[in-house]
Amino acid sequence: MRRLAVFVCLLLPGAVAAQSSNELAVFSAGNLTPVAGLPPIMTSSISGRVQRSVQFGIRYGYLAQERREAELPRGQVDVNNFGVTAVLPMGLGATVSITGGVSSPACSDCDPGLMLSLGGDMRLTEIPFGSTADAARLTFAINGEFGFGKPKLPLRILSTAWAGSVGVPIGYLTSGHNGGMRIVTFVTPALIFGTTDFEDDIPGFPGSESAVRFMIGGGVGIFNSKSPIMLNVGAQYIAIENGGAQIGVALMFGR
Repeated sequence: MRRLAVFVCLLLPGAVAAQSSNELAVFSAGNLTPVAGLPPIMTSSISGRVQRSVQFGIRYGYLAQERREAELPRGQVDVNNFGVTAVLPMGLGATVSITGGVSSPACSDCDPGLMLSLGGDMRLTEIPFGSTADAARLTFAINGEFGFGKPKLPLRILSTAWAGSVGVPIGYLTSGHNGGMRIVTFVTPALIFGTTDFEDDIPGFPGSESAVRFMIGGGVGIFNSKSPIMLNVGAQYIAIENGGAQIGVALMFGR
């Protein structure tokens, strides 16, 4: 039971006795992969613009929660995730993204673990609020991402993590003037599924746990069409009891 307690406190430190193992599975898998462990980024499909070259992004996600397990002292368990993403244009209103990075829980016996993902999105429609090219507009898109994580946690309890999501980003692009600064706010309601695989040689542990939950994400992107740099801040929250929100920032390069 102590191994299970350590596992719970590392991956869902705010867990209580009523928390189901399936909820722990989807929360852990999401936050140990780029699917929920990194901030969402504003792509050209969300902004209603045309991406003409490959974009590269540096992303950072942060999650902190309080330990409440009786066997361990109270305190904060921070999870710091770092990733690099390449966003490739696929026509006028779609992109494909490839992400690689590391997940680093802030505990004395934890080492950074690998995480990877493949995603994409496609613009469905947009509603302009004016007749000019720089008019404000509301955009609707669909996106999806599939991620893999190989954490390095103490006691080798968790072997691998798999997560995927399907969402509908809704964005609002402010009006501009002569290619000046534009601001995009967006929100993405989504479904996330997660699977955690456990070491086979631990008595009393199942081979894996899986679940599907609702997830809400969103953020703000700031860009200038004359500049190759875009700033993006965002957050994601998996709807489970005592689950915290991941917040983060991304710096994107490319027109």
